[in-house]
Amino acid sequence: KSKETEKEVIALKKRLAQIESDIRSQAANLRGASESVRQAIAADIEALSIERDEKQNRLDVLCEDTQEQVNQLAEIEKAKQTIKDFPRLMALVDYEGKLQLLRQILECVIVKDGIVHIFLKGTQTPPSFTSQQERSDVCHTAWDSIGDEGCD
Repeated sequence: KSKETEKEVIALKKRLAQIESDIRSQAANLRGASESVRQAIAADIEALSIERDEKQNRLDVLCEDTQEQVNQLAEIEKAKQTIKDFPRLMALVDYEGKLQLLRQILECVIVKDGIVHIFLKGTQTPPSFTSQQERSDVCHTAWDSIGDEGCD
């Protein structure tokens, strides 16, 4: 997906540059054009402007998605490092520090039918735990979860 996104971003940037160039050319043509030709040039500039806005909006969405992926990867790497250092760090910190360490690596802890399910950050919660009704039945109290707001 990343390669496809990168190709699309490159194509969008290239097309945006071409559109800007075309708008500048048409604006220059507009100055010396007769009245009948001016309307056609103005319509062309308007169409190019609409296309530019659409392409820019798509580019913005792709850049936001890419940044979100980068942030998620950084969060996963941070969690990995915490997991690697976990035994050493647990020996060094007090109770509150231990809770903070756990919160850094755990996405959610769900107790269902007497079985504890532990989900690390960066992992997908299986569909059987994702429905609001299912999760609210399982994690409706603070003692069923780790975190300030529970599993919901």
